[in-house]
Amino acid sequence: ESPAVERVLGYQPGELLGRDARDLVHPDDVPAVARAIGAQRDVPGAIASLEFRFRHRDGSWRMLEGVGKNMLDDPVVAGIIVNTRDITERRQAEESVRNILESIGDGFFALDRQERFTYVNRQAEQLLGRRRQELLGRGIWDAYPDAVGSTFFREYRRAMAEQVTVRFEEFYPPRDAWFEVRAYPSPDGLSVYFDDVGERRRTEERMRQSEKLTTLGGLISGVAHELNNPLTVVTGFAHLLAATPDLPERIKRRLGQINAQAERAAKIVKNLLTFARQQPPEQRPVRLGELMDQALDLLAYQLRVGTIEVVKDFPAEAVEIAADPNQLLQVLLNLLQNAMHAMAGLERARVVTIRIVPGAGKVRLEVEDTGPGIPAAILGRIFDPFFTTKPPGQGTGLGLSICYGIVKAHGGDIAVENVPGGGARFVVDLPIGVLPAVPPRPAAPAVAQGPATDRARILVVDDEPEILSLLSEVLESSGHRVSTAANGRTALERIARGEVYDLVLLDVKMPEIDGRTVFEELERDHPELARRVIFSTGDVISDDTREFIQASGRPAVMKPFVSDDIERVLRTTLANLH
Repeated sequence: ESPAVERVLGYQPGELLGRDARDLVHPDDVPAVARAIGAQRDVPGAIASLEFRFRHRDGSWRMLEGVGKNMLDDPVVAGIIVNTRDITERRQAEESVRNILESIGDGFFALDRQERFTYVNRQAEQLLGRRRQELLGRGIWDAYPDAVGSTFFREYRRAMAEQVTVRFEEFYPPRDAWFEVRAYPSPDGLSVYFDDVGERRRTEERMRQSEKLTTLGGLISGVAHELNNPLTVVTGFAHLLAATPDLPERIKRRLGQINAQAERAAKIVKNLLTFARQQPPEQRPVRLGELMDQALDLLAYQLRVGTIEVVKDFPAEAVEIAADPNQLLQVLLNLLQNAMHAMAGLERARVVTIRIVPGAGKVRLEVEDTGPGIPAAILGRIFDPFFTTKPPGQGTGLGLSICYGIVKAHGGDIAVENVPGGGARFVVDLPIGVLPAVPPRPAAPAVAQGPATDRARILVVDDEPEILSLLSEVLESSGHRVSTAANGRTALERIARGEVYDLVLLDVKMPEIDGRTVFEELERDHPELARRVIFSTGDVISDDTREFIQASGRPAVMKPFVSDDIERVLRTTLANLH
């Protein structure tokens, strides 16, 4: 024994002579020591190394790293010489580091200079979906051959070649996840920390989507308003022509086609304005499970014909929210129809799973299908207006945009994600509780039945010459006397000159002096005439316009309209004036 024995293990010189070393080796390490000695006993000059615990003189255990050499054939030594060093503190430090690495929230693995895994923590196992025993000692490009050429591959090589820290994000297909990766080089290899940032990316994407669609909503609202004026002219004159006596049948058919396409365009405009969230939802108590059952009942035949199984995962207690049932039903129907379309023609099982999950202050609705999922390239565009993957003629691309607008108007969120293993999942989060107060709409006056008996003097005010022409023809054909004004200033001048009117058909949006200003001046200077105003608007309708019309208490006719719409409002207004 050397003098270092006393320093390392506390034994006095000669105190260990004659003792069986195995009595001082930790019982758990005795088999390994015995194997090492046995393996080199019959091989002169053989060298063996191992780590084992040895009892200190004070009774504690010290971790030793030993290297033994067979010197049995040496006439002087005639035995096995073992050189040891105390690595207890080193092993304790390594154990502390290991405990830290096992407890952190990040995934962590270490690679040596030969690009082999030397350590994988528990979180890395979960994030990667691989057991550490599968990876330790294995080359990373052997374990992940598809990663060759990836961002990680390039950044790994750069970090090692330049000895710089690298940080980046990369998609990990086996788990359908996005990882943020930080890699730190050292002389021994590379230490890699990574975390799943998919939820953060989804939140950022929802914010970008929301900002983009909010901007689009404002643009669409303005465009739709401008479209309503020419659509009013097309539909109005088409109806007038169709009512012409003795009209040839072929002309009637063509007018029918014109009218049908104009009504189709008007419906698209209406959908665009729904997307732009111009109409606030009505507040009513709605049981979400019952509303979903109603949607399933409406689609029961299509689901049965498509051999689609429906799995419902609803809570035992009914979940009630404040919502507009008609608007929300439109969302549910659209999500179910999308799921049906995605699974059409699949040979494997076609299943749509519906989950209702109550949470703190909100409820989550999930509609999940077993289709092929949504390609990553279009995932971010799925709620864009007019974007569709359906063949021409099978969709306008407005369905999900309208769903987005309705859900946002309810104070909620809607998102889509791919399901690992195949399929897509739409997730709708809605608040539980009362929505922001919406001013009640004024009750519609009772509609007088039968033909109008009064032939009225009517002032029509609109900045569109074609609409003035249309309304003049429609009203004069019904026996009314019509005067027109192409702007608010002309209308006020006519009234100021003492011209008398039974009704004023007043456009809301006009340049210079708009309908609101005209009405306010009438309320101040001619209150009796203000009671005879009927508003017309193609802004169907912005919050500002809606609130103004509601506050005025006056009826309104929405563009695009036809002669029947005008006659109905005129008849009602005249009846309520007498």
